[in-house]
Amino acid sequence: MRRRNHALIGVSLAALMAASISALLALNGCTLVPVDKNDNTPPSIVIKVKGPNGQYAPASAASFSAGSGRMDLMCIVSDPDGVQAIQLSFLGNSDSCLVDGGTIVSGSFDILGLPGNLQQSLVPNAQGQVPTELPLLATISSPLTCKVFGNPTQIGAPVGAQFTVQCTGQNWSSNPQVQGASAALTVSVTN
Repeated sequence: MRRRNHALIGVSLAALMAASISALLALNGCTLVPVDKNDNTPPSIVIKVKGPNGQYAPASAASFSAGSGRMDLMCIVSDPDGVQAIQLSFLGNSDSCLVDGGTIVSGSFDILGLPGNLQQSLVPNAQGQVPTELPLLATISSPLTCKVFGNPTQIGAPVGAQFTVQCTGQNWSSNPQVQGASAALTVSVTN
C-alpha cells in the first residue's frame, strides 16, 4: 500500500509541476496550442549568451576564462505547433593540462567543472495544450580544471581547450525526421 501511495504522490507531483510550468508560461505571454502530432516542420533552436550589458544575444561561438569566468546561457526551443522537450549538454576535453610548477602535460583530459546535462519535458495541460516556446537556463562558473592521473594525481588548468554546449529540442510530431533539432555553441577556454 505504501508503494502505491508513493507512486500516486509521484504522479500527482509530476502533474502539478507540469500544470505549474504551463500556467507560468501562459502568464509570461507564451502561446499555448493543441498538441499537433502531424507537425511537419522541425522545432527552431537558438542558444543565447548573456553579455556584459545583461542582455542575452544569439551566439554560435564564445570564450570563457577557466580561472575566473562566468557564462550565463539560455537555450530556447520554439515551434508554432507546440514544444515537447529541451536538453542542454556540455561536452569537452583538453589536449593539454597546465599543472603545478608550470608544467604542460599533453594528452586527452576531460574538462572538469562543466555542468551536468539539463533537461525539461512537458505534458499537455488539461485542455491538451502545450507552449510554443520553452527556455532552459544554465550557468558555467570557474574554475574549470583538468586531472592528470599519475603518482601523484595532479589537478591543473586546461590549455587550448574547447567545449561544446549542445541544445536539443523536440516537438510533438509523430514523424521522427522533423521531431527534433539541435544547435551548438563552441566555447574556447582561455587561461
